[in-house]
Amino acid sequence: MGTKQNMSFSTTLGALRASAEPTRLRILQLLSRDELSVLELTQVLNHSQPRVSRHLKLLTDQGLIDRFQDGAFVFYRLGHRGVGPPIAQTLVDWAGPLSEEDAIGFDKICAHRREVAEVYFEKMAPNWEMMRLHPQTEALTEAKIRSYFTISGTDGVLIDMGTGTGRMIALLRDLFAACIGFDLSTSMLNLARMHAGVDDGVRLYHADIAHTLRPAAEARGIIIHQVLHYLSAPESAILEAARLLAPGGRLLVVDMAPHENEALRQSHLHRRLGISHEHMLNWSQAANLTLVDTFSFDSLQANDPIIVGWLFCHQKEAK
Repeated sequence: MGTKQNMSFSTTLGALRASAEPTRLRILQLLSRDELSVLELTQVLNHSQPRVSRHLKLLTDQGLIDRFQDGAFVFYRLGHRGVGPPIAQTLVDWAGPLSEEDAIGFDKICAHRREVAEVYFEKMAPNWEMMRLHPQTEALTEAKIRSYFTISGTDGVLIDMGTGTGRMIALLRDLFAACIGFDLSTSMLNLARMHAGVDDGVRLYHADIAHTLRPAAEARGIIIHQVLHYLSAPESAILEAARLLAPGGRLLVVDMAPHENEALRQSHLHRRLGISHEHMLNWSQAANLTLVDTFSFDSLQANDPIIVGWLFCHQKEAK
C-alpha cells in the first residue's frame, strides 16, 4: 500500500473513530441542518459547554466539521474539504432523522432566531429608509444594478428576494413585465406595498426566500439586495435563486464586504459580518451559476466599513 493510500486510509479511519460516539453523531446530525454556535449546541444537547467543545474539537481535527469565526462569534458546520465531509454526510444519512428530543431543541433554536428577527424588523421597519447607505454610494450602486439588467435585455419576471421596503422593485420594475417580492416581515411588506405599489405587474408574498415554493426557471432576473448577511445559511438562498432563474437569466447579489463592525451583529442582527468573494464564488459554483462580474463599491465616507461592499453578477447559462 503506497504512502498516499496509507494517508487516505489513516484519515478515513480517524474520521470514523471520531464520529463513533453518540453525542458526536448527534452533533453531525444537527450541523447537517444548519450552522450552529457552541451555545446553541449546548442548549440542544443539554451538555456543558466544555464537554460540547471537546466533542467539537475532535470532529474538527478529523475534518468532519468546520469551525469558522465571524467577528467575535464562532460557528460550526459540516466540513466541505477532504474525506471528512462525505463520511459525515453518509453517517448522517444512515442515522436517519433527529431524535425527538434533538428535533424539539433544534426547532426551539430556529424559533428563537425567527422571533428575535421578527421583533427587530417590526421595530425597525418604519425607519428602514433612514438606515440606507450614503446617498452618493447608493446612487452609484443602483445605477450599476440597472445597467446589468438593461444590458441583459430582460423583459420577463423579476424576483426580489428579501424585498424589504420594495426599493429594488421600484428601481427596476420598468425593465420587466412583472415583479415578485418575497419577505418574512409583514411590516416590511406593508412598506413595500406603499413604496413599490401593488398592481397586475407587482406581487408581494410573505415567504422564506430559501423556500419560495415558486415554479422553477420562472425569473429572467433575480436580485438579493443587502439580505445575505442576515442569514445563517446564505448558500440556501443562492441555491433557491438558481432554481428560480431561467436559462440565460441574471442574478445580482449586493451585500457588504467583510468588516469588523461587531455592533451590527449586536444591534442589527447581522448573522455575518459581510460576505467574502471566496464564499460567493463557492456558493455560485455549488448552484451551477457563473460569476461573470464583481463590482466593488467603496465608502464615500472616511472610516465607514458599513458602506464598503460588493455587487456580484451571476449568469445562468442558456441551454
